[in-house]
Amino acid sequence: MPAALSGETNMGTFRCLGRVGLAVVLAAALLHGGTVCLARPARSVQPAWAQAAVPDAYEALLGDDAPSLARDITVLVAPYGSDYLEAHTLDRADSAPPFATDEDWFQLSVAAGDVASGVPLLFQAVASGEPNVVPVIEVYGPFGLGDPLPVPHDPLTQPAPAIDSMATAFALGGDWFDHEGASLLFRPTESGRYYVRVRPYGDDSGSGYRAGAGEYTFRVKAGSMVRLAGSDRYETAVAISRERFADAMLDGALGLDNLSTAVVASGQNYPDALAGSFLAGVVNGPILLTRASTLPTVTADELRRLAPDRVIVLGGAGAVSDDVLAQISALFPAAEKPTVTRSAGPDRIDTAVQIAADGAALYASESGGTLPGGCIIANARNFPDALSASSAAAGGLLPILLTDADALDQRVEGAMTSLGVRDAIIVGGTGVVSSAVENRLASLLGDDHVVRLAGEDRYETSATFAAWLAGMPAGTTTVGTPDTPDLMPAARALDFGVATGGNFPDALAAGPSCGRGTVSHPAAPLLLTPPTSTSAWILNAGQLPSGSSYLERAWALSSDGEVIGESYIFGGSSAVSDSTWIALDQASGS
Repeated sequence: MPAALSGETNMGTFRCLGRVGLAVVLAAALLHGGTVCLARPARSVQPAWAQAAVPDAYEALLGDDAPSLARDITVLVAPYGSDYLEAHTLDRADSAPPFATDEDWFQLSVAAGDVASGVPLLFQAVASGEPNVVPVIEVYGPFGLGDPLPVPHDPLTQPAPAIDSMATAFALGGDWFDHEGASLLFRPTESGRYYVRVRPYGDDSGSGYRAGAGEYTFRVKAGSMVRLAGSDRYETAVAISRERFADAMLDGALGLDNLSTAVVASGQNYPDALAGSFLAGVVNGPILLTRASTLPTVTADELRRLAPDRVIVLGGAGAVSDDVLAQISALFPAAEKPTVTRSAGPDRIDTAVQIAADGAALYASESGGTLPGGCIIANARNFPDALSASSAAAGGLLPILLTDADALDQRVEGAMTSLGVRDAIIVGGTGVVSSAVENRLASLLGDDHVVRLAGEDRYETSATFAAWLAGMPAGTTTVGTPDTPDLMPAARALDFGVATGGNFPDALAAGPSCGRGTVSHPAAPLLLTPPTSTSAWILNAGQLPSGSSYLERAWALSSDGEVIGESYIFGGSSAVSDSTWIALDQASGS
């Protein structure tokens, strides 16, 4: 990997290759490797169970099933502030002897300068289409000139763990992929040539491969930040959905298999979608956006891909018309039509109350349990503070209740009683949620059951909320109020999302995405930044006293030397600038 991976040289060439977005670049990639394809040996024994898929272009032309056939992707690795993806297929997976399987091998060179600068490499293999593949990523190396090629272990024919113990690094699953995907952030400590193997997961218990053949998307880039964006708010919401639900599987929420649900909200206003972050967290599904009277084609296509059993539309007919509900139903044949319902009230405050009630009822009916007992209080007339809290609402199952600034709305009080709320998190300063509201909450719940998270502006408020969610300053493993410190598990501080604080559309789907985590870390912080610069409250470049920014506080708590883990930017360059993407990618190096 030459120094250009960090974007310091040959930027024009590397940027051109890096900015392919979701397009598949085949022609240039196939020129690298140049090894004659070796035919697979004939199989005399047909496995008891086998799956096969159409080989991808790399398999069909040159082959990439062994280290000797590994494609050189050094020049394809996207530099800081860019991305590179390829479409691949693992076209063979057998469950019995002779355990024939497809493997995809890559190789790349890491230069001494990249090691010195701490350039991290992000490798991802995420199942796409039917969820037949459970990809594993294994990295081998470094190797020098004249060194023998790696001799990988076959987990099905050798008595060894399912992950090759000879691998330098590996990934099975990932913090952001709870279905079929592997994500590895690898920081080389030595220069040389590295080999990367992607294969189906298997074990040596006699049961064969855990999952069969199918398609996956391979990502490789320098830096840990990935941008998810489309040409408009509707495409951006779909890009987020396709990243988090790449396998199109909506089942599995709450550990159940019957909660296949998508949430649809207006993309022309923010209150319903922000309050809906909680509901999306309950059903473990995406929020997709629509126009008031017409379902965008890109949203329709994504609903077809996800094929949910249920679609919940947020807001009244003034926000999303009955025509849109009919258009959603008409997407599917009669035997596959989802149940399409509406969660709404006569205004934004009532709608937020109704969304909270519907989410609580759904949670109780599907899980048999009750909500944690917390809620988020935010201003009904402004979006930034609720946006910062939306990932916690989704991941921590904390309803977002909206109120006017000067007094706690009586409908909110009633909702808190019916929901069994014991703790309230106020987001924003007294200019957006007054002291009168805070005092009323304290009188209802008790002083130590109310916390206000605020800053001088939306960006400091965002960083303050994120720091609370990540258990700062003490590094606690749970977060909450003084009397309920375990309201929800804390976030991983260095896996986070970034969205614009200048406008709402691109970020409406970001909260549920960041709130779709693991049991131990159910939510990732969502930080806001100005559209044309990097917020000093995220990354301090001398604008603030040392130690003030979110990342400085997170780094102070990091015990394993991690700088920035796998993280996301939501929205295009007009929402979050390329300079911010590059700056955060650069900060992910040591």
